[in-house]
Amino acid sequence: MRSIWQDLRYACRMLRKNPAFSLAAVLVLTLGIGANTAIFSVVESVLLRPLPYRDPSRLVQVWNTYPPVLPQAPNSAGDFQDFRRRARTFAQMGAYIDTPRGLNLTGDGEPARVEMRYATSSLFPMLGVLPLRGRGFNPEEDSPGQPATVLIGSHLWRTRFASNPGVVGRTVTLDGRGYTVAGVLPDDLRLGPATDIWLPIGAYDPGADPYRFHEFNILGRLKLGVRIEQAQAELVALNAAQQKAFPETHKNFGVSVSPLQDPSARKMRAALLILSGAVGLVLLVACANFINLLITRNVSRQRELAARVALGANRRRLLSHLLSESVLLSLLGGASGILFAVAALRIIRTLGPADLPSLADAGLNFWVLGFTLTLSLVSGAACGLIPAQQMSRLDVHSMLKEGGRGTGPQGRQAVRRILVVSEIAIAVVLLAGAGLLIRSFLHVMKVDPGFQLGHVLALEVDRPQPSPAEQNQFTTEQRLAYLRQESVKYEALMQRIQALPGVQAAGGISVLPLGTAMRSASRF
Repeated sequence: MRSIWQDLRYACRMLRKNPAFSLAAVLVLTLGIGANTAIFSVVESVLLRPLPYRDPSRLVQVWNTYPPVLPQAPNSAGDFQDFRRRARTFAQMGAYIDTPRGLNLTGDGEPARVEMRYATSSLFPMLGVLPLRGRGFNPEEDSPGQPATVLIGSHLWRTRFASNPGVVGRTVTLDGRGYTVAGVLPDDLRLGPATDIWLPIGAYDPGADPYRFHEFNILGRLKLGVRIEQAQAELVALNAAQQKAFPETHKNFGVSVSPLQDPSARKMRAALLILSGAVGLVLLVACANFINLLITRNVSRQRELAARVALGANRRRLLSHLLSESVLLSLLGGASGILFAVAALRIIRTLGPADLPSLADAGLNFWVLGFTLTLSLVSGAACGLIPAQQMSRLDVHSMLKEGGRGTGPQGRQAVRRILVVSEIAIAVVLLAGAGLLIRSFLHVMKVDPGFQLGHVLALEVDRPQPSPAEQNQFTTEQRLAYLRQESVKYEALMQRIQALPGVQAAGGISVLPLGTAMRSASRF
């Protein structure tokens, strides 16, 4: 231990004597280690961190499959009821519907558009999610015809109701209809995009045929000792029975069971792994530069090191001195890399996708700091080993005789050439990837969309709509009458917009060109 402290003190003195070299080495390692720290923080938060549920290892998701078109798809209401009633490998089963639908919240303050989803009464207890205020859904609320109740998210509770605990039991108006607030849920549910309002599944009407629409995301908790393969085999058998009983709705549909994952994180997995590989290459370039810097500096110290050997320093001691310098530089690079990662994470969180709530939790914790420390130690030891071994094999007599002049043995020159070639090769790979990405982006930007973008403004108008249950009760004549009535209202609104000063023309469309989300009554 004493010799280690001596080596570190000696390394500090040597680095202070050559600040330009020290600064260059630390800067190179800061970029490499900092970039890897930032991306690992995102990967740890999005992909590696356990879901915030009770005993998440037993939680699974049940999928419909329709290969090759739909490898994973939601289930129908009838499937959920059948599986929950007949499956024996599950301790609990719940479901939610994440089909995007907004509601207009009116009353206190300005009208606001809030995101809504449906959930069964068993979903949140199964996950171990407890309301912050009030209660969850009761089993009776899984059936239609019950009093209109809602659960609100804590973000809406804070921003709209100022965290007022008296919101429980209060009536809120959604799309012109009153709902009683039963409770307040935490935001970190990891069930897709952030949800402001949860309605009981009893408010959802699948229509006359419960097997027709596939919108139920089924989650289950396996019984103790049950493996996923056993649950899969049981549901496959149940699905085969359903195919015989309901051939029109179940033909070619299969079923699969997989561990529960954050839906948003699942979509980002491939992109994050590719990004991790890219920053790994950046670290390799940084390490190659660091090795070159060490070799260059050691060449200028040949006479000094040879003199130390001549005065009695053994080669092991010399190797320890040189490795101490490289590890110390790497630790300094890791420390400054943490600051670099903090700044990078702020940018990533700002520019990251809005439907990835786990990204907001990315930051420095025990695992991230441990990763940075390990990466710094490994990088410092690995990068310092090659130059240190070369210098520990110095020909003392020839070095002292020549006065330390020259560029070093042929082996050392070969190592430097290999490093330079490796740096160039990795840099070419990164530059080629970046160039192709920029080229693809420019190509997309040059594509003619088929319409003029200049002097065009778009606005979205969200009007209250009948609930799915109400729409299922419409006759054909009632549905057509409703659509005609809505069309008249929007035509009147469009005429008012067109009459505004500076407006040359106005038009409307249900879905914006090149858009992906189905929205009713979008006007531009």
